[in-house]
Amino acid sequence: MKYYKVIAKCGHVGMSRYYAGSFYEAADNGKEAARIVRNRPRVKHDQKDAILELSEISHADYDLGTLETRANPYFHATNAYEQGLHWDAIADSVFSEIDDADIRTWYETKNHARYLKKRKRLCHARGFRDDTASPFLPSRIEDIAGLELYVRGAYQPRTRVRLPLRGG
Repeated sequence: MKYYKVIAKCGHVGMSRYYAGSFYEAADNGKEAARIVRNRPRVKHDQKDAILELSEISHADYDLGTLETRANPYFHATNAYEQGLHWDAIADSVFSEIDDADIRTWYETKNHARYLKKRKRLCHARGFRDDTASPFLPSRIEDIAGLELYVRGAYQPRTRVRLPLRGG
């Protein structure tokens, strides 16, 4: 049996960030050690590059490493509050997954998509139509031209109207 030190990306430290956690495993080969670590709690399971580094170590280093892991507050936090109490010890190993140049674009796209999804879910739950898909109701004769433009997609009204699906 050989001993391995595996550094993997761990989650629960914020959107688009990861914690570089060190795991010490006893396995027959490196591939098996990486598979064991990938299936551990808090490791980002679904990412292809979740395993950052894998190296073979001695038995003495393995014993010291397991003691380090047991003392690490990141692996003992059961909620966000506890993790926040030990943030000073954790922060040195937290890295961004996105380049600084692309971070603003990523946040805008991600948050806007999340906003639209939440809005659609709320409209459906409350019994309202999604106002971006339904035309507004004209109240005056001048609005009929606007309605025709709106139906063709050339006109977007400034005010949003929420209409009930059924009378009531």
